[in-house]
Amino acid sequence: PFETLVLGKEEGRKFRLAPLHPEQARPLFETVLSGWMDATTRALPIHCEAGFAWITSFYGSKKYVGDHERAISEAQQAYTIALERDTGYLRGAFETPELLMASGEFEALLHQLYVPVWEAEQDKSAADQIGGLE
Repeated sequence: PFETLVLGKEEGRKFRLAPLHPEQARPLFETVLSGWMDATTRALPIHCEAGFAWITSFYGSKKYVGDHERAISEAQQAYTIALERDTGYLRGAFETPELLMASGEFEALLHQLYVPVWEAEQDKSAADQIGGLE
């Protein structure tokens, strides 16, 4: 077994992914591989910064935890900023934040691909963060 060191582009942002048992790792690996294969044939409606903005707002915010509308707004704002920086590929794939989220796949993909990374970094379950709201 080996551990993975994940380095974020933000200065000093890094964390380690501890080794997983094969039965834990296999579904995660298969999800990432499936997403990668799907992305070879079409632009997937997901964007890293927008995805993590949604996750941080919905699961990580003390004041706004579980606030879906706010999470969408945070993700749209992050994608708008990204569009201002990179008008080539992003604008060609999804011209606006609304188009990025129109199919409904955005949230499904962020839960499949990014929530497990966020949970590993935070060392907590996303579901537990909103469990007390019900």
